[in-house]
Amino acid sequence: MVGDWAERDVVGAAQVGMKTIFARYGNTFGTEVSNADYDIDDISQVIDIVREHNTKSVAWGKFKESA
Repeated sequence: MVGDWAERDVVGAAQVGMKTIFARYGNTFGTEVSNADYDIDDISQVIDIVREHNTKSVAWGKFKESA
């Protein structure tokens, strides 16, 4: 979940188990600490986050298969 309102977007998504990304480029409503999994300054940074998680998922899958 990508959002710019920590109390609504980040907290709500975290409560249902989603990974959270706080968009510092939007109207952040004065938020200094988002408590999100990631803070980004540009939407293009989401690509790197997804790549990181896909790599971890593939590595975890290989680990489980070899165990």
